[in-house]
Amino acid sequence: MRSAVNNWYDKNLLTGNAIAAGLHKNILFSLLVLFVCSCSKEKQLDRDLLSLNGGGTTSFVQTGNLVYLNGNGYSLDRNFMGMPIMLSQSAGSQDTVTATIDPSLVATYNSLHNERNPVVPVGAFTVSNNGKFPVAAGESQLKDSLHVTLVNGTVLVDRTVYLVPVRLSTKGNAKLSSEVVYIKYFFTIAQLNARIQGISRFPYMTIGVVPGGMMNVFCTNTCPDQLKFRVSLNTIFPVHETDVEAALMTDAEVDAIMTANRYFGVRMSRQVYALTKNLVKVPVTSMLSRDSLVVSYPNKALLVSGSYNFMGLKLIQHTGSDYGVAPLAADTAKVLVRILVQ
Repeated sequence: MRSAVNNWYDKNLLTGNAIAAGLHKNILFSLLVLFVCSCSKEKQLDRDLLSLNGGGTTSFVQTGNLVYLNGNGYSLDRNFMGMPIMLSQSAGSQDTVTATIDPSLVATYNSLHNERNPVVPVGAFTVSNNGKFPVAAGESQLKDSLHVTLVNGTVLVDRTVYLVPVRLSTKGNAKLSSEVVYIKYFFTIAQLNARIQGISRFPYMTIGVVPGGMMNVFCTNTCPDQLKFRVSLNTIFPVHETDVEAALMTDAEVDAIMTANRYFGVRMSRQVYALTKNLVKVPVTSMLSRDSLVVSYPNKALLVSGSYNFMGLKLIQHTGSDYGVAPLAADTAKVLVRILVQ
């Protein structure tokens, strides 16, 4: 037979369990409500953004950089593919689509897609076509496509991908398929420099590289009348054609290279060779010069027979224009020529 104390204990234990169970249920219910509310807000945010974006979150990709030349910075777009602007139905009349960059959407995009895209500085980018895209009656895809343009790269960070959100709106009744588009823009900073790219070839010539990257031209059994050297830039510069200048190495420079690389032979007499073309131009559409630097050998008979004869060519900073390109600091802006005449 259970005592009165035991009966009292059992009764209150059950009551305590019931209270604890009730509290547990209340806590679980509260957490569930908070979770549902949180999920509902996120889903609503997602639905709102997706509805603006026409049901998708596709990003278009562009690249561009800030190129420095003689202390001046040039903001340049490199690669982009125009994004078509679509209407959900054919326009009933003429209209205009207005496109503006909305940096405030970066944080929202990051939250939805778990990304860490940096904030887009105001004034760094603008929209092509001055942000105005005409709509013709009956049109469902606009004639002009959209991309963003780099305006001020000085406020951006080198080797960074920026998410550039663009909001679209219409003045009239035209209905857009998407009201927000996103462009991923990969930005870099570069210093424009030049290097020696190649050389005209002829029989009995070997082309190599001196340790450090300097071009090494070795001619055996004969000496050419002239050698032609092409020049290249490290990136396309579409702002203006550029100038690259060359000069002959000094006797001391040639001697130093021979000593450093343990080359045996003689330094070529200055009467043997001459730099007959020392300035070339690189067009805006290419990294390669349109013409060549030329070293001529008018007095080949003065070469020392049976020995290596050395001379050198180097690129230098052209100061005759605002678009003179400095050479790369590496040896790729130099060439050593060895000629062996038997």
